[in-house]
Amino acid sequence: MGIRYLIGRSGSGKTQQVYQEIGEAVKKGENRLILMVPEQFTLQAERDLIRKQNLPGLLDAEVLSFTRLAHKIFNEVGGLTRTHINEQGRHMILRRLLDKLNDHLTVYKSVSRQSGFIEKTNQLLSDLKKHDITPDQLRRMAEKFQASPLLSGKLMDTALIYEAFQQYLEERYMDSEDAINALVDRIEQYQGLNGARIWLDGFDYFPPQSVRVLEKLALTARELTITFTMDTRGKSRDQDVFRVHALSLQKVRRIAKEYKIHEEFVYFPQEGHVNETKENAADLHRVPELAHLERQLYQYPYQEYSEEVIHIEGFAAGNPESEIERLAGRILSLSRTRGWRYREMTVVSGDLSVYGSLIKRVFTQYGIPFFLDEKRPVIQNPIVDLVLSCLRVTGRGYRYEEVFKLLKTGFCGLSRDQTELLENYCLEYGIKGKKWKQPFHLGEKDYPLEVLNDCRKLIMDPLTKLEEALKTSNNIREMVTALYFYLEDIKLQEQLEEWIEKLRQEGLWEQMNENAQIWNIVMETFDQLAEILGDQKAGIDEFCRILESGFASLKAGIIPTTLDQVLIGSIQRSKSQDVKALFVVGCNDGILPAGNQDDRLLSAEERDLLQSEGLDLGG
Repeated sequence: MGIRYLIGRSGSGKTQQVYQEIGEAVKKGENRLILMVPEQFTLQAERDLIRKQNLPGLLDAEVLSFTRLAHKIFNEVGGLTRTHINEQGRHMILRRLLDKLNDHLTVYKSVSRQSGFIEKTNQLLSDLKKHDITPDQLRRMAEKFQASPLLSGKLMDTALIYEAFQQYLEERYMDSEDAINALVDRIEQYQGLNGARIWLDGFDYFPPQSVRVLEKLALTARELTITFTMDTRGKSRDQDVFRVHALSLQKVRRIAKEYKIHEEFVYFPQEGHVNETKENAADLHRVPELAHLERQLYQYPYQEYSEEVIHIEGFAAGNPESEIERLAGRILSLSRTRGWRYREMTVVSGDLSVYGSLIKRVFTQYGIPFFLDEKRPVIQNPIVDLVLSCLRVTGRGYRYEEVFKLLKTGFCGLSRDQTELLENYCLEYGIKGKKWKQPFHLGEKDYPLEVLNDCRKLIMDPLTKLEEALKTSNNIREMVTALYFYLEDIKLQEQLEEWIEKLRQEGLWEQMNENAQIWNIVMETFDQLAEILGDQKAGIDEFCRILESGFASLKAGIIPTTLDQVLIGSIQRSKSQDVKALFVVGCNDGILPAGNQDDRLLSAEERDLLQSEGLDLGG
């Protein structure tokens, strides 16, 4: 039983050392090898581990996150006595609770129904649960800050929402944070960790909840190895950059001291490992210019690089379009003159909302294969649009805008020409509301009324059934059932399969992969809604808002469709990889680094004030 600390600055070889140790252990025939990384990096870590260590697969080693570890242990030893709800389930519960609590809120009263408020509330509650903070603690803190009405009001409103949320989950449901708490009580019962070797890599902060898990792992595993990104000298002028890691290291060391666990420190670069001389600076991508930049970027006063700059190039463009044109030309040049594969080049940006669409257009024109690593919000998918629009149409009396938003999703049985003809007719003769339920008789000389009435009947028959079923529903579960039968009536699943096949034939692989997930996403949302709010009664508008909040919380992720393509990602999401060329676009003030846009419900300043009073929310 022991804890090892791998300590070094960014790029010094800590992750490579972890992969090497796991690879050697696998080749020796050891088992119970576990690599733990943050949730968003599990797939990349699996791929890197297999590729860098030339492993045929991962049979004796596992890559897990804290959440995945929890569910693995629950499957083995039990403990899931409550129904697990995912992120969208939390969002739908919060939407329902906020609708009920609106009259009791103060600071948040006017913004509780705004787009994005649910997501920010969910994140704040997650932070509170990770840091073991209770509603009563928030109320006591609100009393301390009565001189600051805004902060005090925020804390009181948050306590009210938090308490209602906890009461709703109590004895019935479990979210991800509750699962981690339950994990602490189950680790000792799980035999798979006894004598295991565990590595933790890629974490920059351990909240109290995670520290309790680490404590159990340290007492159960044969060896626990954790990487920390810190300066090994401890006296660098930019040591404040590593403060979060230093605090996390102190937390783990307190565990070791309390239980008298043996500690071992390994510092990087190790002797004989990586030096920053020109001769071997390329090892582990430590080219001298980048090594100098990494050390001097946050130091003041800084030291200038005295040698000739070879490995870093800069380009100043007049606008983003010319910047991406130059980028595409450079990628093609490196591919043709040096023989570099597209997969050996990566593009990152601080603002993909601007550069993503430009890169798609320009790279397609230049014939450069690429993969844009971003999650697509499902709320923008036409299938989700269809689900929400049919509710709005029936709940708001067949308004013109909502009816044609529904028809233009393309899944109501009408062709584009039929939809346009019908729209022209409705605009000319003012067809809306109850007029949709009566045969069209105006404009016989100018329009083919028989065709238009067939279209009207095709649309209205399933919508009328949906409207009647929703009005007679006694609770949300029955409303979900009515909505499902509407999707069955219009044969949505069959239409979706035909659309996916058409995308496949056209070679639109990313769109195909995204839409292949959407039916299961819709059904999972229905299941979660029926499970967690099924017995409650709601009007059609409220039902639609709850459903919309569930969809708004989801994003569809896709994996690269080919091996040899340029990876494009955001600086915030991308994990460092072994590439020969890294292009950073949009290095402008306010984009890189991003401007101070702290849009959390509790700002950084307010969190600092709370921390000064002993209520730590992680900064």
